[in-house]
Amino acid sequence: MAFDGIVIHALTDELNKMLCGGKIDKIHQPERSTLTVNIRTKNGGYKLLLCANPSCARVHLMSNSMENPSAPPMFCMLLRKHLSGGKITLVEQPDFERIIYIHIENYDEMGYISEKILICELMGKYSNIILVNKDYKIIDSIFHVDFTVSSVRQILPGLIYTEPPGQGKKNPLDFGKQEIKDMLAKNDVPLFKQLMDSFMGISPLMARETVYRALGRTDACGSEVTDEQFDRTGYIFYTLMQNISAGDYSPCAAFDKTTKKLLDFNAFTIEQYENLAEVKSFDTVNEAAEFFYLKKSSMQNMKQKSADLMKFVNNNIERCLK
Repeated sequence: MAFDGIVIHALTDELNKMLCGGKIDKIHQPERSTLTVNIRTKNGGYKLLLCANPSCARVHLMSNSMENPSAPPMFCMLLRKHLSGGKITLVEQPDFERIIYIHIENYDEMGYISEKILICELMGKYSNIILVNKDYKIIDSIFHVDFTVSSVRQILPGLIYTEPPGQGKKNPLDFGKQEIKDMLAKNDVPLFKQLMDSFMGISPLMARETVYRALGRTDACGSEVTDEQFDRTGYIFYTLMQNISAGDYSPCAAFDKTTKKLLDFNAFTIEQYENLAEVKSFDTVNEAAEFFYLKKSSMQNMKQKSADLMKFVNNNIERCLK
């Protein structure tokens, strides 16, 4: 899970600093689940990618261009109507949820200032991009969710937007070293899983990284560690959360040294793979995210082309043999 709550928190911090005050210039929808938004700021222009594809849902700045259809889809036309020329006033993440709110001010048909919020939910197969007004009434969404899809939460024009049901986890920024340590139990559950089950926005990668930095291994269970090691784990986790609060990140992507396969990216340096991985550092989380998904897309395309060629060759071999 590359886009966990921590990565989104770091990325939202960057986007808020870079895009606030910027004007929305152009909006395109190159694919069914993907939007690109051109934004003009006093420091230059940016292109923001919003993707609700279940296999690679994400939001980040992009440096390349995508081919757009000759006729824009209906959702794209609606966004242009409501958001073109609008000013971005805030980019935020509620707690550590995998959700990004982009607040936009624009003039309505009567010439009055109107606030809209573009909500990006980055939750695997439940990912969506939703436009709401200041009262959180849904104007439209890239995917409609009715009773046939979900009996718990519908996303349809005219309904009031509600956030996805919570999991009962706690915000990790609200706790000190001792409190974090006290949440860890001496049982047969791996420490990394205890962290994931207790705190919001913590992916398996980040939880394992915490335990690795504390104990030098990732699979330690609560029943195997000493009080001193519990203290160490709580301290490492607390320190990482303090770095998040201070905006002190070290974005990177990790490759398998042998196969060159892309393993993951994160807002913090990944150490748990030790000498099995090569780690590439970036200046911003946005750059790390774009690099990761461009590389991932390129590898998937190559794999698909290879599979198509193999099928073509095998079919012709069978035909020749017959």
